[in-house]
Amino acid sequence: KDFSDGLAFVELDERSNLWGCIDTEGILRFTLNAKFLWEYSEGFAAIEVEWDSVIYVDRNGENIFQRSFVEGNEFKNGFAEVKLNRNGNYVLINKRGEVAFDTTLDFYTGFSEGYALVEHKNTPAIIDTNGIITYIDTSFHGFGGEYRYSFFSIGLMPVKIKNKFGF
Repeated sequence: KDFSDGLAFVELDERSNLWGCIDTEGILRFTLNAKFLWEYSEGFAAIEVEWDSVIYVDRNGENIFQRSFVEGNEFKNGFAEVKLNRNGNYVLINKRGEVAFDTTLDFYTGFSEGYALVEHKNTPAIIDTNGIITYIDTSFHGFGGEYRYSFFSIGLMPVKIKNKFGF
């Protein structure tokens, strides 16, 4: 894995899923067993320790929330997208591991400049860092596909109208 936040994961034993975390000087900081690891982001790394069990560790390898999630992604602008149970939708947690908003999401891109593209109740929308959702009128422009990975830039959101892109 690449270095992120000054740390990187290295596979020590493929059979036992043993990984180590090293710093930029190559010093082993800790080891853990994991099926999948996300790079460090905002001081935390999401670690899939087993099927349907994702934890978040700090720079010392400690499970910071003392719980696991069915699914989880990296922190972006103070929030991480997680799934609390197999049949549930996604929610956003803050850096204390608390559900940030009383809203479930079908899809989430990660915050950029205070906004994120989401799908809420199967409808495209924008959410801000206060949890306020604004629905997007898709009757005149597209949402999805290449949009799903787009971010706000200088306060503008990319749109597609009649097969042309703009802001």
